[in-house]
Amino acid sequence: MIRNLSIKMLATAIVLPALLLASFIYCNSASHAADSAGANASLRSDFAVPPASYRTYVWWHWLGLSISKYGIKRDLTAMKEAGVAGATICPVGSQANVAGNITNSGVPAVRYWSPKFWRMVQYAVKVAKHLHLKLGMENCPGWDASGGPWITPALSMKRVVWSIETVKGPALVRVQLKMPPTRLNFYEPIAVLALPDTAVVKPGEIKNISADMNSNGQLDWRAPAGKWRIFRIGYTSTAATNHPVPDSLVGPHGTVHSLEADKLSAKAATFHIEHVIKALQKHLGPAVGHTFDHLLFDSYEAGPQNWTKHFRSDFIKMRHYDPLPWLPVLSGATIGSQKLSQRFRYDMARTVSQLFVKNDFNVYRKLIDAADMKMCLEPYTGPFNTIAAAASCDVTMGEFWNNSRGGIAGNVAGAARAYGRTIVGAETLTGGPQTSKLNETPAFLKPALDGGFLSGVNACYLHDWAHEALNKKYKPGILMGWWGTHFGENETWFKPGIAFFTYINRCQTMLQQGSQVCDVCTVNSPAWSFSVDAMSLSLLQQATVKNGKVVLPTGRSYWVLLLPNTNTMLPKTAQKLQELVAAGATVIGPKPTSSPSLTDYPKCDEQVAAIGNEVWGNCNGTSVTEHHYGKGLVAWNVPTPTVLKQLGVSADFEAVAPSVSGEIRILSAVYGAGRFGNKDVTAQLQKLTRGGQTLHLRVDNQSFGGDPAFGHAKTLKVRYTLAGKAGKFVIPEGQLLSLPLGAGNIQAIHRHAPGLDIYFLVNRNNAAAHFIGSFDVSGKQPELWYPASGHRIAVGEFLEAAGRTNIPMNLGPYGSVFVVFRHKLGSFNPVVAVQQHGHPAENVEVTMGAVGSLNLHAAAAGKYELTMASGNVVDVTIPALPPDLAVHGPWHVAFTPGWGAPDTATFAHLMSWTDSSDGGITYFSGTGSYTKTIKVPADFVGGGKRVILNLGEVNDLVRVWVNGKDLGVLWKRPFTVDITSAIRAGKNHLRLAVTNTWQNRLIGDDQLPTTMKWGRVRRDVGRPLKTFPNWVVNNTPRPTKGRYTFETWDYYSKNSPLHPSGLLGPVELYVRADVPVVVTK
Repeated sequence: MIRNLSIKMLATAIVLPALLLASFIYCNSASHAADSAGANASLRSDFAVPPASYRTYVWWHWLGLSISKYGIKRDLTAMKEAGVAGATICPVGSQANVAGNITNSGVPAVRYWSPKFWRMVQYAVKVAKHLHLKLGMENCPGWDASGGPWITPALSMKRVVWSIETVKGPALVRVQLKMPPTRLNFYEPIAVLALPDTAVVKPGEIKNISADMNSNGQLDWRAPAGKWRIFRIGYTSTAATNHPVPDSLVGPHGTVHSLEADKLSAKAATFHIEHVIKALQKHLGPAVGHTFDHLLFDSYEAGPQNWTKHFRSDFIKMRHYDPLPWLPVLSGATIGSQKLSQRFRYDMARTVSQLFVKNDFNVYRKLIDAADMKMCLEPYTGPFNTIAAAASCDVTMGEFWNNSRGGIAGNVAGAARAYGRTIVGAETLTGGPQTSKLNETPAFLKPALDGGFLSGVNACYLHDWAHEALNKKYKPGILMGWWGTHFGENETWFKPGIAFFTYINRCQTMLQQGSQVCDVCTVNSPAWSFSVDAMSLSLLQQATVKNGKVVLPTGRSYWVLLLPNTNTMLPKTAQKLQELVAAGATVIGPKPTSSPSLTDYPKCDEQVAAIGNEVWGNCNGTSVTEHHYGKGLVAWNVPTPTVLKQLGVSADFEAVAPSVSGEIRILSAVYGAGRFGNKDVTAQLQKLTRGGQTLHLRVDNQSFGGDPAFGHAKTLKVRYTLAGKAGKFVIPEGQLLSLPLGAGNIQAIHRHAPGLDIYFLVNRNNAAAHFIGSFDVSGKQPELWYPASGHRIAVGEFLEAAGRTNIPMNLGPYGSVFVVFRHKLGSFNPVVAVQQHGHPAENVEVTMGAVGSLNLHAAAAGKYELTMASGNVVDVTIPALPPDLAVHGPWHVAFTPGWGAPDTATFAHLMSWTDSSDGGITYFSGTGSYTKTIKVPADFVGGGKRVILNLGEVNDLVRVWVNGKDLGVLWKRPFTVDITSAIRAGKNHLRLAVTNTWQNRLIGDDQLPTTMKWGRVRRDVGRPLKTFPNWVVNNTPRPTKGRYTFETWDYYSKNSPLHPSGLLGPVELYVRADVPVVVTK
């Protein structure tokens, strides 16, 4: 926590708020100031070594036909070593749907769902049980969505289809109506309707003439005068298939023999999941519900569905009118009016969504739970309401990719929390070929991972761990097509990377304590902040009001409800909101004026408008923005923080720093989702910053006039200059953008349990941030718990004021820390300010030791004045410190044998391996161990001193030993470590094992001809392996000398750029003072 910002500046922040920028989340201070007696006594030990219950899972992709017991045991053993709690078996195609499947198998072929496949699953369960790991499986072949080769066309997904004929009356019309387009030789009739051939058809003019058509499609109908359009309407299969299915389910012409199950039919859902559960129980026996404990429903990619056998009767029950005469609207016909037709489309979509939840997800969960397993569900990007679907499982999951920063969608995490879920899972760090080319490192992955944690994730399922069925000498080995991120034992940094797995597990340990603090909840709309929940319309109906807060039966409560930005509302929703506001709730949103539905039209509009006028009164969102009704308040076009402040709800966390002044200039701005669609919004942002002073903007479709990429997480990427200094940022959808940045981009979430408050703080920028962290907690001792190292520090310098705890803090580039409040402060007398020569001291830190003792850590000698909370001033003198000690060459380096580099080399000075004149070193991938003997002066060691080793730049991970003592792995900036416990005066032996990625060795191999058969290059990101070579299948010597790697996707070419590797330095040792603070009474 070395910093150069005095806590006394907080007083300035209070007096002159206009000069400061605050990054904040909100909560009710009274709700989390509980006594620490209930705090988890084992939290310290769990943080140090996370138990299995808190650890990450992985998605274990079994690719194509290549599955082996050798690989199963090796994979699971490596997972155990890495600190993984379990795995989800994901059987997919050998090239994961991005290229043609590999035409053979690297080991004896295993066909999906065959007896041999089940013997492999049985063996995996046996090994997992021995290793105390948990296993689960995708509910279907491939990752999408639910179904299998056991699903017939009659049980598959269905859609409405039609054919149209035009006839004239008055006449007896005899015409053969065309069969609507069908799929899979499946078709069932719905109705035959006659509509006047006009632009707008009145509902009463539609005639149901189904009885006038025979079973062969022959129509005999006495048509009235005029021109008529005859709709022959039925339904057929959508022919949607699972994907990417294992190779054995793909026919010779690419035909997939595995249908998606009907999502609107409880019968189809029951048939599918019972088939899966019975197979598991048959082959795994009592392991089901124990070692084998979950089924996964991955991201929905099966496309739309809008009909099933009983859809019409279900629609009538739910919407209270018959959809039959309105079905031509699906063809583009206008019935009643454009607005009335849109209402029918709304009712259709809502019915489909509700049947998805009722007849699909809920059926699956009920049967899976009955089998003592958990249902893991990613409920988004489908024709259903994510917020409503989030409750239809045991583990609600989102997904975030390794190039993202915003984590999972707010309507996933927010809905899970609203339903009372304290665990939110996620498909974690998925990578595309642009960012996952066997060049990923933990340091690269950390910003995306922290974004996931901030978004509410606390149970990661890492994507991906490819099953390595081949001999371990074939590396990198089998890959999941071009997808990643590449975890697994074949990764160069697998061993040192265990430190990264530990980071994940420590974060999950802390983030699974208690529940997340949120005081705002959206109603049937995505959450716009990390600390905002999202409730469904059905959950809203169960809400009550207590002491001004909206309370859910799940135990969650909120100061504010936030409505969608629309003036339509269902009458039932309007009635409930009226009840809540009258009882004291606060609601933000537009006045409702009409219903979006045809149900009970037009009376529904009258009901909604009457409630809107009564509750909102004269509030119009412009000249009048608030209206009191009953005991409550409605607001329209008032910022949520403003409303919370009016309610007396203080900011839960603020990162406070002096403002950054100067002109803001927007250079470029793009909103979108990469290859799925982008929109240039540079001109729009330039207009908003005209005058160059400030920019405050919510990143959403409303701000940018439409969705450029449906179904994909969107971001705003902006390049700008501030006071002439260039900068850039990436803001995820639903978040707030604010310039100037001031304190840096510090984001936080807060979890609370009885007697325990935990804040997770993340620096979202690649530069150190110095700020005062202000927390809405008082009367407790703050502690800093660092998940990357496992170190814990009791803070000795902080100020309590106005019920808040204010701490001077420093976070390194993309740094993260947990701020923990668990013990009563009691009579402890902390430091509130440190000065030197009458000015705030720089590069100092005060920590608390045993029994309230204090230590001052400083980078420079001199006299320091410490002001205590009691008002006393304590002087501490730091004696002269020795100058920094530079460590120069030569360095002796030993390389991992077998990968092209010489066994040893001597570097006269530090440089990247890619700059070596030895090609074996230039293209080396693996670990190079640097050793050196250094002479440390006597004045470096002794009482009151800490010795720090700074390695400068490292590519990419390094394990440090000093005099044989293992001091752990450094995997991110800054590459510094305290070596006080190992260093001594005189000669010291230093060993640094540096590991890079596969990138350089793969490029080096491409300098030589290959005998492997590759497919065509795909989108400039590599090419797929077409056939396993005989020397791999038969495990014989490789015919090509000088090539070392084997992989199933070739990401690079001989001209690809190399990645700097090794220890680049500069390396130095420096001393920091660590002296006790003697406080006299």
